[in-house]
Amino acid sequence: MLAGICAALNCGVLPFWKYSFEGTTAEPMLLYGFGNFGRGALLGTLFWLFNATLALSVALPAITSVLFSNRKLQTTLVTISMGVAVSAIVFAVFSALLLQSKLGSSSVTNMPQLGLLLLVLSPIFLLLSRGGILKDEEIATAYKRL
Repeated sequence: MLAGICAALNCGVLPFWKYSFEGTTAEPMLLYGFGNFGRGALLGTLFWLFNATLALSVALPAITSVLFSNRKLQTTLVTISMGVAVSAIVFAVFSALLLQSKLGSSSVTNMPQLGLLLLVLSPIFLLLSRGGILKDEEIATAYKRL
């Protein structure tokens, strides 16, 4: 569930990237999941893919947590969730860097924010949960032998 919560916090709560405009009075631009980030085919596609993988990164751990009676399916879903979470990170970084290149000014500085850190923690939590599921399966198999 922690992996899903970390991903869910990127849906408009915590920004994953920040652009500051030096030498101007403009407000910093913050990127959130499910936000509007301008036009362009490649940039729009990357943000769409980021939002889709972010939604899956929230939904799959929630679904997986209630499948405790079927550990094999649960292990498979956790493995898929890890791949989706890593894909969300890749799409987030690529879309943020592409937006930086579109802004094109040397006076624009960009910096990852807490949302990206939480996205990085999500696959780590999923890896830990996969280890726990496999340990539970091992204990259940040993109990059946008795």
